[in-house]
Amino acid sequence: MDIKECSLSPVFLSLPTRLVLITCCKAFWDKIGGKTAVHAVDDGGIQLYDLPNCQYFQVAMLEGKKSFQKIVDGEASVTDENLGQLVGEALALALQSEAKSVKQGASHTDFVIILATTHYMRFFHFHISPGYLASYQSIVKGTPDAELADCLRVNSTPWLDIKEAKHRKLIATFLLALVHWANQVIQ
Repeated sequence: MDIKECSLSPVFLSLPTRLVLITCCKAFWDKIGGKTAVHAVDDGGIQLYDLPNCQYFQVAMLEGKKSFQKIVDGEASVTDENLGQLVGEALALALQSEAKSVKQGASHTDFVIILATTHYMRFFHFHISPGYLASYQSIVKGTPDAELADCLRVNSTPWLDIKEAKHRKLIATFLLALVHWANQVIQ
């Protein structure tokens, strides 16, 4: 495989995630408590492992891209296609969580995806209400006259550059906050 065809973004950007989880989590767990363990998986996604119940919960997923797909007025933008892919991933995890499958989100309504491109990261938070999910399932099943109820909400951070110290601190803070949030949700 030609190195030009291979994106190192997910591998490169999973390193700060792993570093934060490895170096900070022992003291962090000692401080907040909890009967879970933290794992960085795949391209850098984060899972909590509930020790007493032997179950994994997806805290955040990572989506890596080789380069920015759209630049508007000198600023990187997320394309409709990329956002659509992220929405699809969040909906898939929401459906798996509702079905109580092997892979579940830490929450049944809130999902985080980290979009990584070169040395930048952006955190997306998707809120998928039960009403939205039920109406989405009706549409997928082909129910006549089905309409989406409610709306799917999404918020994101700006692009965070891991080359900048203040952004590295924000990334570490976000990662630890995600782990703390997920630990509270699954308890």
